[in-house]
Amino acid sequence: MSIRNISVPPDRRCFTTGADLEQYGYFTRLTGASTYLSFSQAFPKLDRSQARCGCHFNATKEESFVTYDPARGKRIREAISRGKFRKVHALAAELNVSVAAVSRWQNGGHTSLESACALARLLDVSLDWLLLGRGTIDGHRNSAISATELLWVMALRGRSAAARSNLIGLLESIPPEQALR
Repeated sequence: MSIRNISVPPDRRCFTTGADLEQYGYFTRLTGASTYLSFSQAFPKLDRSQARCGCHFNATKEESFVTYDPARGKRIREAISRGKFRKVHALAAELNVSVAAVSRWQNGGHTSLESACALARLLDVSLDWLLLGRGTIDGHRNSAISATELLWVMALRGRSAAARSNLIGLLESIPPEQALR
């Protein structure tokens, strides 16, 4: 394994490659080849005690994958069932992985962060939800309101409660086919 582009930042902090992934008990560093390295591989000349890291290091076992988690497997199965892929073979081909790998993921087995990111992107689901169960399945989507909607909200804020209630009642009385656009 070649280690490239690995350097310790000036303040000697270490960072994981994803939000709160340290709870799975591993530390990863991405190289140019998207290889996952343990702390000792990434920083061979730096003692663990010298690094101020918020991540958990497993001193006895170097893990390079997100470890077994049956709840994550259930979320992966849910995401796949909601997606456009009905066959595991098609999903595996699209991700350029084996069918056995996809089956392992569905059963809560280990997966690399790179594969998890590719899966989340392909199935259009939140990576936080997929890996950690945080948020919602579609929490990654842009939920910003339009400029027009923002103007409506700002206009409503300047009105009395009675006026807001009357306006909302008026809007709700308009049938959907005639709704304002």
